[in-house]
Amino acid sequence: TFADKNVGTGKTVTTAMTLGGADAGNYTLSTQPILTGAITAKTVTIDASAPSGVVTKVYDGGTAATVTVGALLGVVTGETLGATTAVGTFTDKNIGTKNVTAVYALVDGVNPAHLASNYTLANETLTGTITAKDLQVFSAAVTTKVYDGTDSAVATGAVLVGNSTADNDGKYISTEVVTLSGGSSGTFADKNVGTGKTVTTTMTLGGADAGNYMLSTQPTLTGDITAKPLSITAPTIAPKVYDGQVTAGAVTVGALSGFVGSETVTASGMAASYSSANVGTYNSVPVTYTLANGSNGGLAGNYSLAADTATGAIVAKDLQVFSAAVTTKVYDGGMGAVVTGAVLVGNSTADNDGKFIGSETVTLSGGTSGTFADKNVGTGKAVTTAMTLGGADAGNYTLSTQPVLTGAITAKTVTIDATAPSGVVSKVYDGGTAATVTVG
Repeated sequence: TFADKNVGTGKTVTTAMTLGGADAGNYTLSTQPILTGAITAKTVTIDASAPSGVVTKVYDGGTAATVTVGALLGVVTGETLGATTAVGTFTDKNIGTKNVTAVYALVDGVNPAHLASNYTLANETLTGTITAKDLQVFSAAVTTKVYDGTDSAVATGAVLVGNSTADNDGKYISTEVVTLSGGSSGTFADKNVGTGKTVTTTMTLGGADAGNYMLSTQPTLTGDITAKPLSITAPTIAPKVYDGQVTAGAVTVGALSGFVGSETVTASGMAASYSSANVGTYNSVPVTYTLANGSNGGLAGNYSLAADTATGAIVAKDLQVFSAAVTTKVYDGGMGAVVTGAVLVGNSTADNDGKFIGSETVTLSGGTSGTFADKNVGTGKAVTTAMTLGGADAGNYTLSTQPVLTGAITAKTVTIDATAPSGVVSKVYDGGTAATVTVG
């Protein structure tokens, strides 16, 4: 009997030998032989139906492999071994499927304790895979650009970062050489103005160690395209006839320039309200523009046009004298004419209606007299007037033309003076009726 069951050399072996035979009574066996012996480790193997395996790993610049140990065959019945560990080593550090040397170590079992040293497990060669480490592009940004009719984008700051500490940190290993190409350009989702527009890139890896890495996803980037400013020649503001309002006249925009290629857009302008509603010239009136889509693909949204200034004016409203008439007069040797009915009319509804605005105060002077073209008797004779405007609001009006009037001068009746009457000269019969009259 060995001193114990465990593996070892020079182990004491006790015996219980006895004597027998016809003459055994004359002998004794006072001592047992002094013996030693060896117990060698029992070889166990990995069960082919539950083999060891190698955990696929992401490239980390090293050859270490993680081995999952399969089930053991050959353990003495009733005994157990603890978790078996293994140190795995790939044949090289690079990506790919390759051999892995698995060096096993057995661990004592527990409850009850069974010694791992009583067993041996041979190392084996397994197959494992190293996959490329996925890198990330850090710090990339898109430069805001002014609309230029293309979808090209400029990227800045795109870099790869080294000194990886985890499989998923997106960094390359230590000081290996991995470079980035295509990190300075990209493509907007479309060419048009907008903010937060998606930008796609086609960055690639290079460098001596690039084969162990991949760039499975491009950086998520957005950028802005701002409107292209246009230039315009000076706008003009049409003079407007006084209407009692501060609203400016219509704006005529100048010629636009600065388009991309053959694109065009159209512009309309609106002037700000004048500082007063009264007749006058207004300088540096702000003009704002509104752009509209044009030809050859020109979209208003891709362009901008800065506000401008222009000079505007309110001109006096020309009034008309209504209902004037000339009184027929008897010849008196003078050219004076009497005019009746001449009035101004309010509640204007149009620039050219000859009426004043609302209930403003505009009066008419000189509306009761005129001058015939000459003093002589006649009908349909032209009569000129010199009517003028007055009143609190007269400054916003003109009377550019006098009313067109005609009148009549009738003959003046004269009589024979009774104190110096006419007479008839007596005549000798001459056979006729003619008489000679002497006028009084």
